[in-house]
Amino acid sequence: MPEQDLLKLKQAIDTAKTEESQLVGQLTQLMKTLKEDFNCQDTVEAKAYLADIEKNIKEKDTILTAGVDELKESLGW
Repeated sequence: MPEQDLLKLKQAIDTAKTEESQLVGQLTQLMKTLKEDFNCQDTVEAKAYLADIEKNIKEKDTILTAGVDELKESLGW
């Protein structure tokens, strides 16, 4: 393999290592935020937490919509 090809390959490897390091750092920070802000140890817990929040939002939306409809009816709108 020509020396120039080897240098290009080495650069590609170095770039990949740098990108991997950055991504690992980002993942570490995101997991730390997940734990500190939402008390979730991993993405499985985070998904369950999110599903619970979405369920609560839907329930509140249903209650709010029913209340608005009732208010409109009582006001004759």
